[in-house]
Amino acid sequence: AHMGKKAQYATEEDLAGVKQELQVETQRAKDGGEKASRDVRNELINELGKVSHVVTSNAETTKEAIARVAQDAATHGQMCANKVKEELLPMFPQLQDMIVASQKNVEKQIAQVDADLKVMFADELMALTQQFDQEMTSVKTELLANAEKWARDAAEALVKERRGGCT
Repeated sequence: AHMGKKAQYATEEDLAGVKQELQVETQRAKDGGEKASRDVRNELINELGKVSHVVTSNAETTKEAIARVAQDAATHGQMCANKVKEELLPMFPQLQDMIVASQKNVEKQIAQVDADLKVMFADELMALTQQFDQEMTSVKTELLANAEKWARDAAEALVKERRGGCT
C-alpha cells in the first residue's frame, strides 16, 4: 500500500539511539519550556508590579486631588462669604437708620392712637355723664311728681276722712 516508499529496517541499537535522542530532545524541550514559562511568569510578575505601582500612584494622586479640590472649595466658599459680608456691611448703617426711623414713626402713630383714644374716652365719658344726669333728673322729677301725688292723695283722703267723721 506504500507505493514509492521503501521499507527500512532498524536495529535495536539504532532504535535505542533514536530513543535516547528523543529523550534528550524531549528533556531539552521540557527544560526550554520550563525556562520560557519561568521567564513569562517573571515578566508577568514584573509587569503586575509596575501596574500595581501605577495604581498605587494613581490612588495617591487621586487622594491629593480630592484634598486639593476640598481645600479649593473651602477657600472659594470663604471668599464668597467674605464678598457677601463686604457687600452687606455697608448696608447695615442704612438699615439701622431705616429701622430707627420706622420705630419713631410707629411710636408717633402709637402716641396719636393713644391721644385719640383718650379724647374718645373723654367724649364718651362726658356723653355717659350727661345721659346719667338726664336719667337722674328724670327719676328725680318722677319721684317728686309721685311724692306730690301721694301727698295730695293722702291730704285728700285725710280731708275726706275728717269730713266724713264730722257728719
